Amino acid sequence: MKTITKLINNISNVLGYISGLVLILAAIITTYDVVLRATVGGHTVWGLEMSQYSLLFATFMGAAFSLKERSYICVDFIITRLDKKRKFFIEIINSILIVILFSWLCYLSFSMTYQYFLKGWTTSTPMKIKLYLLILIISVGTGMVILQQISDLIDKYLKIKA
Repeated sequence: MKTITKLINNISNVLGYISGLVLILAAIITTYDVVLRATVGGHTVWGLEMSQYSLLFATFMGAAFSLKERSYICVDFIITRLDKKRKFFIEIINSILIVILFSWLCYLSFSMTYQYFLKGWTTSTPMKIKLYLLILIISVGTGMVILQQISDLIDKYLKIKA
């Protein structure tokens, strides 16, 4: 089990770093478009679209990394006042709810991905990107969040067992 959780953590790390690079790329594209608009008075036809897709990628592919590192926003003023046993119980319930919620989101996004793939739909923008590729980002990202959360549950189980 340790090998599986280590593999999931490594994949989350790689996706997290790639997401960071994609955010830098989005910032560069946006800056380029702003400079172009200020100097020439025009803009690229692809700049806004690529920035939006970059943010979509970074959000969903970086979510598992954020979960692993516990670098998300949380309101924990009640949790911090609980004893260890109750805090642990709340964390387990929270983890199970995350798995359920993201499983539903993953199922819906895979369903949409499959439908868009079958229909061959593309975006109505100049880039004409296949829609299933964009929704696939959501599917893979939510799938990674599920795996990361299950990995965390396994780690908690192993700590209890030890």
